[in-house]
Amino acid sequence: MKIRQIVGMAAAAVGLVFVGSINMYMQQSVRAAMEDSAPDGEETDGYEDDGYYYDEDYEITFPEEDFIQRIDVQGEISRSASYDFYYGDYGYYDHQWTLELIDELMENEYNKGILLYIDSPGGAIYESDELYLKLMRYREKTGRPVRAYLASEACSGGYYVAMAADHLTANRNGLVGSIGVIVTVEDYSEMLKDMGISEINFVSGENKTMSYGSEALTEEQTAIYQAMVDESYEQFVDIVAEGRGMTEERVKELADGRFYTAKQALENGLVDEIAVYEDMEEAYLDEVGVTLLNE
Repeated sequence: MKIRQIVGMAAAAVGLVFVGSINMYMQQSVRAAMEDSAPDGEETDGYEDDGYYYDEDYEITFPEEDFIQRIDVQGEISRSASYDFYYGDYGYYDHQWTLELIDELMENEYNKGILLYIDSPGGAIYESDELYLKLMRYREKTGRPVRAYLASEACSGGYYVAMAADHLTANRNGLVGSIGVIVTVEDYSEMLKDMGISEINFVSGENKTMSYGSEALTEEQTAIYQAMVDESYEQFVDIVAEGRGMTEERVKELADGRFYTAKQALENGLVDEIAVYEDMEEAYLDEVGVTLLNE
C-alpha cells in the first residue's frame, strides 16, 4: 500500500471520528436545551419559544383576542433543522411545525393575518415550494393579509417563500433575490483513483449511479441535471412574475442568480418599500386594526 494511501485513509478515519463526536455533542446539547425549557420537574420532547410551549405534536394555544401571527423563517429552509456553529444551536426554522401552525391559523377565528419575518439564504426546492403553497392556501382560504419583512437576507428559497406575501418590506442593509436554482454534484472519482480505490456498482441502468460521485458524469447525465435545473428555474420565474406582477421576460432579466441590495431591489420592483422592522410592524397592526402581535 502506498504511503499516500495510508495517510489518506488515516485522515478519513480521523474525520469520521470528528464528525461522529460533533453529532453526538449536538444531539446532547439539543436534548439538554429541551429539558431546560420544560416545566419544572418534567421531561419532554418539546421546546419552549417566546413564551409558548410546543410539544412533539406541534400543539399551541392561541390567545382569545384578535392577533397577527408572526412566523419566522430564519436559517436554511429544509425538512430538518441544521446545526448553526455561529449561534451554537440548531437552525431557527422548523419546517413541519411551521406548516402545522399555518393550518391551525386557517381555522382560528381570532387570527387576522400573518407577518413573515424572513432571514434566510434559501434552502431545498421542495420545502421552499411547500411553504409557499401553504401560505398561498392560507391567503385563498381566509382572505387575510400576509406581509413579509426581509431582514439581512431573503435570497433564493427565502425570496421564493416571500412571493406568498402581498407586501414586501426590506431592511435597508439586507440582500434580496438570488433568483435561480443550483444543484451540486460531487465528483471524487479522481481522488478514489489516486488512492487506489475502485468502486464497483451493479446497476439496472447506466444513469443509476449519476449522483454517487464515484464516477465522472457523462454528457447525457450532465444534460439530465441541467434539464432539472432549468425546469425548477422556470417555476421560480413564474412564481416571481405572479407575486410581483411582472412579465416573465422582465423577471428573467433580473433572475441571473445575483444578489440585490435593498435599494436595487426597490428600484427593480422586487420589494415594495424599505423600512426598519418596528415601523413595518406598527403600520401593519394599525392597518389590520389589532394591537397584539403573537410571536
